[in-house]
Amino acid sequence: MNCTDFHRLMDEERPLTKRELAAVEQHADSCLSCAALLESDDEANEWDIGQDMPEAAVSEGFTDNVMQEILSLEDESQRRRRSHKRVGLIAAGIAFTVTVGAAASPTFAEMLKSLFGYGYYVNVDHAAEMGFSERVEGSDTDQRITLSIHEILPDSPRVYVAYQIIRDGKVYEPMLQIDGKRNRLYVTDEDGNEYEVDSIGGGTSDTTISYINFKLPYGLEHKQLTLHMDIREVGGRREGVPFIEGLDKEPNPKVEGHWQVSVPFSFAKSTEATIRIPIDRSYTTPQGLSINVRNLVLTPTKTQLGLSHQLTEEAEQRKYRVKPRFWNELQKDERNMYELNQRTFMWQLVDESGAVVNDTSTSSAQLGRWPLGQKLTFRLDYEEHNELSDLSLTFRPADVRKGPVKLKAGGTEFMLSSFKLEPDLRNPSQTNAVMVIEGVMPAPLYRVAHWVLAQGSELKANFISVGTKTNEYEIRETVRNTGKIPLKYELRIKGYEEKWENEELQLLAPVITTRYYYEDDAWSFPIEVPPSSGMKQEEGK
Repeated sequence: MNCTDFHRLMDEERPLTKRELAAVEQHADSCLSCAALLESDDEANEWDIGQDMPEAAVSEGFTDNVMQEILSLEDESQRRRRSHKRVGLIAAGIAFTVTVGAAASPTFAEMLKSLFGYGYYVNVDHAAEMGFSERVEGSDTDQRITLSIHEILPDSPRVYVAYQIIRDGKVYEPMLQIDGKRNRLYVTDEDGNEYEVDSIGGGTSDTTISYINFKLPYGLEHKQLTLHMDIREVGGRREGVPFIEGLDKEPNPKVEGHWQVSVPFSFAKSTEATIRIPIDRSYTTPQGLSINVRNLVLTPTKTQLGLSHQLTEEAEQRKYRVKPRFWNELQKDERNMYELNQRTFMWQLVDESGAVVNDTSTSSAQLGRWPLGQKLTFRLDYEEHNELSDLSLTFRPADVRKGPVKLKAGGTEFMLSSFKLEPDLRNPSQTNAVMVIEGVMPAPLYRVAHWVLAQGSELKANFISVGTKTNEYEIRETVRNTGKIPLKYELRIKGYEEKWENEELQLLAPVITTRYYYEDDAWSFPIEVPPSSGMKQEEGK
């Protein structure tokens, strides 16, 4: 098991099997960064690797459309898990705790309880413990409600902020709705220039400290800055999020007023401590992925591997070697093109004992502890490509209702194991069909990105989201042992019509993911990290 398997297995919402628990404990014995998170306690907190994901070029309304799609698929239990998930290790007596130097940073330590409940900022606690946060005190009171900022941790280009909105000693609104109009969050520099920022953050009603983090433009590292919160309303329902009576908790009433809080900060501490290690290594994989690793950058909150990658021309053309049915119509939906153009690869940083210090599929990730003074090895773990597919399954809903239906397509075995109808909670006039599909695909086929539904020559649904029920650890172990990949998906067909019950329908998979694991043939090279964390190391020295 590597750190990726460990992380994803921890995200399971079911009690782990004895075999999985043994694998978790064995990995924790040899990996300090994972072992630090795995301790026995009375309660569990969700955690995840915080990542700056690469930006994709999509239209202005794409994110809103996708979020609406997600919201429409979530029932009560799913939404509760998103907001206050508990890892399924409790039954096995294993839980996660956060260890923070409370004397150095008590407010930030308290804030981290909320952060871990949401799965954000896994290792910002260590940066605060090392003294990189700044204690600040700024507050304003109106309508008997006090908005206050207590602590800031700047680590260019991202800034983490701990704040409270309190009324009569209790949290009134844990999440600020920053819209840039009535509620603004902006930064000014010493020259009076303003930088409007988009924030991410929030909190839960049972924590006293909430958080916001935002990203600033590069080039402000040596300036004295001031954070401004200009808030005109708190409370009320969040705009753009549908409210379902009986399922959603009624928020506190909206209160209009004016709260202005400003606090100073700078990137001086984090800039001084940043270490840059030049690497400049390049490699092209057998599948046609060109990777260039420029440097390794260690900052107080993250270890960032500077890299770039692109497909060779031959690999780019390979994505289009098969044209699925309805492709002329499907490619007009940018969600399909977005899926098709996704590619990723997983790299690992391995220490001298062979333990994985960290791994990630993006260009940056957060570590529990800096690997100072260590000799590391960069290792390519796997790569993924999405390409077009003509995979098609024909079935009749009435047949699936009677019992599991087995199907074959392109050398892959599938089974439709259940099919049921349920009302759409957000649209009572609409009925949804929920179907579970299982199968075994030959490697390197890895997963179906999404499905579409057709009836003869007519496309009925051009994007059916996939809810996977297969964990990463199970997939990896099965590939190693059998060369095949198990899958189990739950599909939700919105707007299902009763007249389809005895008619033949087709499930099409227009985009499919291939994954190539590298074991003994992995590309690797050494990286030596200096034993100092207090002085900035100039690149090239």
